[in-house]
Amino acid sequence: MENGDVHNTHVPAIHDPCFYRIRVAGRLGAAWSERIGGMSIVVREGATDRTCTELAGTIADQAALQGVLDLLYARGHVLLGVELVDDGFSFDKNAPPGWDTKANT
Repeated sequence: MENGDVHNTHVPAIHDPCFYRIRVAGRLGAAWSERIGGMSIVVREGATDRTCTELAGTIADQAALQGVLDLLYARGHVLLGVELVDDGFSFDKNAPPGWDTKANT
Protein backbone atom coordinates (compact mmCIF):
# COMPACT_ATOMS: atom_id res chain seq x y z
CA MET A 1 0.00 0.00 0.00
CA GLU A 2 1.39 3.40 -0.92
CA ASN A 3 1.55 6.19 1.66
CA GLY A 4 -1.19 8.11 -0.16
CA ASP A 5 -3.58 5.16 0.22
CA VAL A 6 -3.35 5.04 4.01
CA HIS A 7 -5.40 8.21 4.39
CA ASN A 8 -8.16 6.82 2.17
CA THR A 9 -8.50 3.57 4.14
CA HIS A 10 -11.13 3.47 6.88
CA VAL A 11 -10.95 0.89 9.64
CA PRO A 12 -14.29 0.67 11.40
CA ALA A 13 -14.33 1.25 15.14
CA ILE A 14 -15.37 -1.56 17.46
CA HIS A 15 -18.81 0.06 17.96
CA ASP A 16 -19.54 0.85 14.27
CA PRO A 17 -22.34 -0.99 12.45
CA CYS A 18 -21.08 -2.85 9.38
CA PHE A 19 -22.46 -5.13 6.69
CA TYR A 20 -21.04 -8.66 6.99
CA ARG A 21 -21.22 -11.89 5.00
CA ILE A 22 -20.79 -15.01 7.14
CA ARG A 23 -20.45 -18.49 5.60
CA VAL A 24 -21.06 -21.73 7.48
CA ALA A 25 -21.00 -25.36 6.37
CA GLY A 26 -24.35 -27.03 5.95
CA ARG A 27 -27.85 -25.68 5.74
CA LEU A 28 -29.55 -23.17 8.02
CA GLY A 29 -33.30 -22.76 7.83
CA ALA A 30 -35.20 -19.49 7.48
CA ALA A 31 -35.99 -19.51 11.22
CA TRP A 32 -32.36 -18.57 11.84
CA SER A 33 -32.99 -15.09 10.42
CA GLU A 34 -34.81 -14.05 13.61
CA ARG A 35 -32.07 -15.50 15.82
CA ILE A 36 -29.38 -13.50 14.04
CA GLY A 37 -30.97 -10.09 13.84
CA GLY A 38 -32.82 -10.41 10.55
CA MET A 39 -29.82 -11.22 8.37
CA SER A 40 -30.63 -12.69 4.96
CA ILE A 41 -29.95 -16.39 4.49
CA VAL A 42 -28.93 -17.99 1.20
CA VAL A 43 -28.15 -21.72 0.92
CA ARG A 44 -25.57 -22.59 -1.74
CA GLU A 45 -25.48 -26.12 -3.10
CA GLY A 46 -21.95 -27.13 -4.08
CA ALA A 47 -21.01 -29.17 -7.12
CA THR A 48 -19.43 -31.84 -4.91
CA ASP A 49 -22.37 -32.26 -2.50
CA ARG A 50 -20.96 -29.56 -0.22
CA THR A 51 -23.65 -27.23 0.98
CA CYS A 52 -22.96 -23.94 2.70
CA THR A 53 -25.14 -21.16 4.01
CA GLU A 54 -24.35 -17.48 3.55
CA LEU A 55 -25.71 -15.01 6.08
CA ALA A 56 -25.62 -11.34 5.12
CA GLY A 57 -26.72 -8.18 6.82
CA THR A 58 -25.85 -5.20 8.94
CA ILE A 59 -24.59 -6.07 12.40
CA ALA A 60 -24.70 -3.34 15.06
CA ASP A 61 -21.11 -3.62 16.28
CA GLN A 62 -18.28 -6.04 17.04
CA ALA A 63 -20.03 -7.33 20.20
CA ALA A 64 -23.12 -8.23 18.16
CA LEU A 65 -20.90 -9.93 15.54
CA GLN A 66 -19.30 -11.98 18.32
CA GLY A 67 -22.78 -12.89 19.55
CA VAL A 68 -23.77 -14.22 16.11
CA LEU A 69 -20.54 -16.21 15.84
CA ASP A 70 -20.97 -17.58 19.38
CA LEU A 71 -24.52 -18.71 18.57
CA LEU A 72 -23.39 -20.48 15.41
CA TYR A 73 -20.56 -22.16 17.34
CA ALA A 74 -22.85 -23.20 20.18
CA ARG A 75 -25.15 -24.88 17.66
CA GLY A 76 -22.23 -26.79 16.09
CA HIS A 77 -22.00 -24.97 12.76
CA VAL A 78 -18.57 -24.96 11.11
CA LEU A 79 -17.48 -21.41 10.27
CA LEU A 80 -16.12 -21.09 6.72
CA GLY A 81 -15.60 -17.35 6.61
CA VAL A 82 -16.50 -13.88 7.81
CA GLU A 83 -16.22 -10.93 5.44
CA LEU A 84 -16.67 -7.24 6.09
CA VAL A 85 -18.53 -6.22 2.93
CA ASP A 86 -19.39 -2.60 3.72
CA ASP A 87 -18.27 -0.48 6.63
CA GLY A 88 -20.56 2.42 5.74
CA PHE A 89 -17.64 4.48 4.51
CA SER A 90 -16.83 2.52 1.38
CA PHE A 91 -18.78 0.27 -0.94
CA ASP A 92 -17.72 -3.16 -2.12
CA LYS A 93 -17.95 -2.91 -5.90
CA ASN A 94 -17.23 -6.65 -6.10
CA ALA A 95 -20.25 -7.70 -4.04
CA PRO A 96 -22.19 -10.40 -5.89
CA PRO A 97 -25.45 -9.43 -7.59
CA GLY A 98 -28.38 -9.71 -5.22
CA TRP A 99 -26.45 -8.58 -2.13
CA ASP A 100 -27.70 -5.14 -1.21
CA THR A 101 -24.80 -3.89 0.87
CA LYS A 102 -26.59 -0.62 1.72
CA ALA A 103 -29.74 -2.29 3.07
CA ASN A 104 -30.21 -2.48 6.79
CA THR A 105 -31.34 -6.09 6.79
